[in-house]
Amino acid sequence: MTAKYFIKFIKASFLVSVILSALSLAYAEDSASVRQSFNVGVIIPLTGELAEYGTAIRNGFELASSKSQHKFSNIRFIYEDSRYDGKTAVSALQKLHSMNSVDLYYLWGVSPTEAMLPIAAAERLPVIAETTVKEATVGKELVIRAARTGERIAGALAQELVARKFKSVSIISAEIPFYEDILKHLEIFLVVNGISIISKKEILPSETDFKSFLLKQSAAKAEAYGVFLLPAQFPIFFKQAEQMNIKINAFSGDILDSETIVQSCPDNINNTFFTQVGVTPQFRDRYKSTFGDENHVGSAAQSFDLGEVIGELFNDNSKKLSPTEVIEKFSQMPEHHGVTGTFHYTVTPEAGKELRMPVSMRIIRNKQIETITEDTGF
Repeated sequence: MTAKYFIKFIKASFLVSVILSALSLAYAEDSASVRQSFNVGVIIPLTGELAEYGTAIRNGFELASSKSQHKFSNIRFIYEDSRYDGKTAVSALQKLHSMNSVDLYYLWGVSPTEAMLPIAAAERLPVIAETTVKEATVGKELVIRAARTGERIAGALAQELVARKFKSVSIISAEIPFYEDILKHLEIFLVVNGISIISKKEILPSETDFKSFLLKQSAAKAEAYGVFLLPAQFPIFFKQAEQMNIKINAFSGDILDSETIVQSCPDNINNTFFTQVGVTPQFRDRYKSTFGDENHVGSAAQSFDLGEVIGELFNDNSKKLSPTEVIEKFSQMPEHHGVTGTFHYTVTPEAGKELRMPVSMRIIRNKQIETITEDTGF
């Protein structure tokens, strides 16, 4: 190549480079001006013993987006399975974070959330955490808790026990942090209200023999039984009580909010009461007609309401928000009147950032789950 043609080649190459740079810049500007979808990473148990919860939560989000499609034209939910296991949940969080496109993380369950929150904090991820343990989220800059606290659940249960004039209780519970948090507060409420605890027994999640416990508590004349077990344990407990001809006045937590569990128990499950959020009859009917059951409809109602809030706050964003801006958006939300009742954003020293949802009381009658009180005040 002669010097003359070499110079022409250099000039041509430079011109091409300039054109490509200009096109690249124009494309980048166009991309920046195009609104990107707001992606919500949802980590819930879709398999394992608590899969009914995860299924209900996913159904709630999907119902919200299908009901108000104009609010969700720019919202996308991405689901990952935690199996209600800390290690699996952490892997799911890392997978979502590696996508570099998730704008908000929804973490569910006491144990999985406790495993994920330190990683979320280190990576500065904006989080909505559904955990009853308020200590897990207090002081966290980018975390909002969207769940009833164990303290408020315990207070509502104690209030109902007082209203029913029970003077003594025996408690059996599977060793999981969710129940541990409720029961540490319940003991305090019971003492304050003059209700004695005859016995408190913690068991492994795999335990299936409750005869010894039932025999001892029956002999001690326990008036009410706190039955805080896992799904597979509930039917066995009530069947063994029936076989031993022991009358059970029971109360529990929201794991019992499942038609599957209730129908698998004998009739002595009737009159057992437990806490959950309120659910409007209209939502309950729509949920059952859509999915064929009411398993954990309270959890579905919570995610439905949260989904609607996300649609209202983020669907019309014109730019990518920073983690701080995402959390600040929630702080600006108006009071929300949803299918669980009325809830709002609060910040307190003892509970941190919170979407404060109402605590309701539910009861099993004729093997059906009914609501006693929509909002207990706790």
